[in-house]
Order: sequence, then C-alpha cells, then structure tokens
Amino acid sequence: MACAVTVTKPLTGDIHGILGKNKNSINKLLPDKLRYYEDDAYTNDYFLIQTDDSDDIISIVLLTDAESNIGKYTLYGLYPGMNYEKACGLLAKKGWKLDSESYDESYFYNPKNSNVSFYVTIIDDEIDLIIYMYK
Repeated sequence: MACAVTVTKPLTGDIHGILGKNKNSINKLLPDKLRYYEDDAYTNDYFLIQTDDSDDIISIVLLTDAESNIGKYTLYGLYPGMNYEKACGLLAKKGWKLDSESYDESYFYNPKNSNVSFYVTIIDDEIDLIIYMYK
C-alpha cells in the first residue's frame, strides 16, 4: 500500500502571500530560516516580519542591507534598489494605486483589499525601504 507524500518547494521569490500566514508554517518553507530579532519581530537577513500574538504575520519589510543577494525575495516584484518609476509601474499592473507621494516616500492602496497597505521610501530615484502590512 502506497502512502501519499506532499513535497513543498522552498519559498523564494515574491513573498506578499505570506502576510496573514503563521510564522512557524512559513519558516518551514524558507531555505534561510527566520530567527528572533526583537518584540514579535523575526528576520532571515533578507526580510523582517512582525507578528501578532498568534504568530500570524502582520507586516513584511524587505531589508536594504541584504545586498549580497538583493532581489532574492520581492514584494509584488519590487526589491530595494529598483528604479522608482519601474516600481510604480509594477504596482499599477498588480492593481495598486498611489495614495500619497512626497520626495522621499510613497503610500499605495489596493481598492480590492482596504485592509492592507504598501509603503516605500525613495533615495536618488531608487526604492530604499519596502513595507507591506495590515492597516
């Protein structure tokens, strides 16, 4: 008698889908495991997550100091160092709308999901910091 085995690929690439998922479940799928950082925050040197009391992920931040393999993980295709105009175009294709913008930061909203927000900071026309979170 054969038994069914489920093989799950390691999680790499775009990680916006982990928002709301349990940290422990996601950590099993990551080739570079999350470790405790501080106060309900965990990192694997590429991104930082914050969790609620149930260990569900409530925010994701791509880290700019992951320069050795920048872009290994993305949020809607964006990564630190990407050209800002290109990033705006990618977000627009994914249904995100520009909410507000200044010389060094922009906020985006998704009309299909008002519970989430997307925030980027900009330095020299490049994305510096990317944060995806529940409002």
